[in-house]
Amino acid sequence: MTAIGYPGAADDVAGGGLATILLEPSYSVGAVARILSNVKDMGDDRLIQHTATINPGNSGGPLFDECGRVIGINTLRVVPNQDNEFAQGIFYSVDIRELQPMLEENLVQARIADKPCTPGMDTRNDVAPAATKEAEAAVFDRFTACINARPCDGDICKSRYIKRVAPELASARQADVDLRMAASGPLCTQQKEAEAYTDFLSCANDQPCTFDNSCGPKLQQSLRPDVLKKRQTLFDRVRAKAQDDCQQASAPGIWRAGETREDIWTARVSNESGAAIVFTCVVAGNNSGDGVFELDDVKGKRERWAGTRSVRMTIDSYSEPLRLDLTTSGNELDASILHKENDNERGWLKELIGKLTVGGAVTFEEPQVALDETFSLNGAQEALAPCLKAKYVAQQAQTDQQQQQ
Repeated sequence: MTAIGYPGAADDVAGGGLATILLEPSYSVGAVARILSNVKDMGDDRLIQHTATINPGNSGGPLFDECGRVIGINTLRVVPNQDNEFAQGIFYSVDIRELQPMLEENLVQARIADKPCTPGMDTRNDVAPAATKEAEAAVFDRFTACINARPCDGDICKSRYIKRVAPELASARQADVDLRMAASGPLCTQQKEAEAYTDFLSCANDQPCTFDNSCGPKLQQSLRPDVLKKRQTLFDRVRAKAQDDCQQASAPGIWRAGETREDIWTARVSNESGAAIVFTCVVAGNNSGDGVFELDDVKGKRERWAGTRSVRMTIDSYSEPLRLDLTTSGNELDASILHKENDNERGWLKELIGKLTVGGAVTFEEPQVALDETFSLNGAQEALAPCLKAKYVAQQAQTDQQQQQ
């Protein structure tokens, strides 16, 4: 199974300003993991979960089976985050059968395969093998383009060439085929090393504080010593940037925010003692308005933290209690509250965020567990703006219903 597309990150690393690079698709190979039916977040469509790597830029591209038939449309991936920190190799494509009604409605001709794909199967039964030198030359050009674009899949390119030309013509071209197969070996090594370095850069950007334990060792295992030596200056530069990013990420009093995954917005600020306020909000879709408010890594009397407690929140001179679920995490203490939009608690999280964005400092205090943490609210309004704009789901649904009536 193969996914084809134009991931932007690959073009950036390869020097995406060159037109020749932008015109060459990227290929990734994997296997089908399972078929998901009636996925609600995808309009009740069928999805194919697979392991062929796709990234932003692949979306809309085809997913092929081993017989070269389109079986899906590349759509989305699952990336590691605070909810699924160990997610790896989880990618989704819309089942191609979902496209059939649209094609028929728009009078677009499509040939539908009614046989399962089996090894060695030639799905182009209506196309006779090339029997002339001119026709063979065109197939050979496609083989050359295939092996140049995806040198690690040379055997696949070769097998397709052999299937699509007459045996005597394939035999006459054997020396040229072998030459290109031999040349693809070093190119495959370069491709794998380039992919390893791309993963390394992504790791350094996403996990700067664990660089020396994760990103660096993984790259060292993937690259040959001579290649690693050539890249040592770049390696040191990325490490230095990761260290700076880690220090910045934990700098007290500075709000940082961003989309951690589609439609999920996270904002965070730390204080001098290392504690942090974290807001995670659903900013679009059917669950817009849901979210989590957390106090992370705070100090207190660990043995007395359990269950739900009333914690006093003071914003400048304004004060009110919050009912927070208190838990322990190693030697640290955490407090949180999950908000689900409903008729009884519509917009509660949004109202809390609104209060925070108009103050200069906020303090959380609970004497019985020795909790007393203060955080700066400078910059909170900008960091939490997407959460403030999130719709009240129930209210919006009611408005939509009234408009339909």
